[in-house]
Amino acid sequence: MCKLAVEAVLERCCDRDDFIGELTEDCSKALKAYNLSDEERSALIEGDIEWTREHLDGLTEGQEKWFKCRLQQERW
Repeated sequence: MCKLAVEAVLERCCDRDDFIGELTEDCSKALKAYNLSDEERSALIEGDIEWTREHLDGLTEGQEKWFKCRLQQERW
């Protein structure tokens, strides 16, 4: 598990709307620059908030908000 890479992706999602668009259009390409395992990549692409909470020992308020907004939009 590369906790730092997952956190970097989530922080980028919270900070940059253009990155959200990249994830929506081509997840694999958007995440290519990050050293993520298949499990980590899958959790981020699928919006698995429970997996992410568990493996990161919780999420920041911004990350929680981002996940919930993304899941409500069903753009995963």
